Amino acid sequence: MVRAGETYEFDGIIVEILEVTPYYTFSKVRNLMISYRIREGSFVSPVAHLWMSEVDDIRIRLKEVVDYYNSVKKSLRV
Repeated sequence: MVRAGETYEFDGIIVEILEVTPYYTFSKVRNLMISYRIREGSFVSPVAHLWMSEVDDIRIRLKEVVDYYNSVKKSLRV
């Protein structure tokens, strides 16, 4: 289970978990809305969110986020 305050690192890029909010779908399935921030060197992203099932592996989802960040960071930067 992912918790607020946890950090994950992928190739020098740090993903900070800021808030985890559980919610239920119409079919009574529990999901999570996760607020996170990316840090790389002096760059700090705005707060972003991802939604996932409670049973999904957070590391896989965050790796996808970091891969996407790496693909667009040249156009964002700094």
